[in-house]
Amino acid sequence: MICDERRVESASSRAKRRIWNIAGALLAVLLVWLVLRGADWRAVAAAMRSANIWVLLFAWLFAGGSSWLLRAARWRLLLMAEKPLRFWPVFWANSAGNLGNNLLPARAGELIRAAMVGAGSGLTQRFILATAACERVLDLLMFVTLAEIAVWFGPDIPAPIVHAIHTTFLMAIGGVGALIFLSRSQSLIHLLVARGLRQHNIADRIRNHLEPVVAGVRSIHSVNRLLGFLVLSALIWLLDVSGAKLVAYAMGLQLSFSLVFVLMAGLVFISLIPATPGQVGVYQWVVIRVLATSHVDYNQALAYSFVLQAGGYIVLGAFGVQGLMLYTRSRSRVARLAGNTTSDLENSPEWVQHQP
Repeated sequence: MICDERRVESASSRAKRRIWNIAGALLAVLLVWLVLRGADWRAVAAAMRSANIWVLLFAWLFAGGSSWLLRAARWRLLLMAEKPLRFWPVFWANSAGNLGNNLLPARAGELIRAAMVGAGSGLTQRFILATAACERVLDLLMFVTLAEIAVWFGPDIPAPIVHAIHTTFLMAIGGVGALIFLSRSQSLIHLLVARGLRQHNIADRIRNHLEPVVAGVRSIHSVNRLLGFLVLSALIWLLDVSGAKLVAYAMGLQLSFSLVFVLMAGLVFISLIPATPGQVGVYQWVVIRVLATSHVDYNQALAYSFVLQAGGYIVLGAFGVQGLMLYTRSRSRVARLAGNTTSDLENSPEWVQHQP
């Protein structure tokens, strides 16, 4: 009976995932057609060729690279609520996981970074995924709050973008509420099941399963850890917005800080909706719609979207692929050592202890 239920659940999950992917594909095809049908490709290519390559490299390597370093430091701050971890293993896992989130459907990259950190740290998958969820929700809430403020001081923002920011803000508020409820509901659930249903074994099992999840959510309860998280988040978004402004400057575009902030908010929102790998089409649509408020030429806006998106993938791809290669080599090394003596295996370094 249990096996039948699991098979039904698995089939249901696959069906939902298939529907999600189909919806993303249809949306991307529609937006690609809408975005590209009016483009003058000679003008787009000319705008891309005219970009200052040195400014682009600075924006990609300094702003983009620094942003991913700080993101890893922020996630490590939450993970260290359970036990100390070295920075570089968390950095490589975070980079590989975020690369997976951009290229794989259903944010499968979260499973990648949870597996990479859990492989050698001793932390449970549930705890790692709980800290990842906590990080995402709080980061989203902080950013969309700032975006809500930026909307008031920016130019006339397209109504769909404004609605997207408002929707994301409400989603983030709901996510924080769910996290708070989860962190405080463990004892209540145990009490209801144990006393109300008189199922002490099931209650203990639920508590054991919830314990690492609750610990992950409560990793942000420390005042010092929360302040560190907020400071790092502010620096991360400042770097991201500054990097986008530098890319615009390299292409001869003068964009206000508030406009770029709203643009980044729109790009954050599209990561929450069905989209094909790489967010092709959706990404371009958001950039063109937002830049139209500053009367940026259509072809220039399209060229800017390509350069901005490519820069992000270049930096994240370099870090993410390197992290996956390190993880793959370490797994192969452990597999080879498994055939050796027990002492050799115990003395071998785990992947989290390796640095390039």
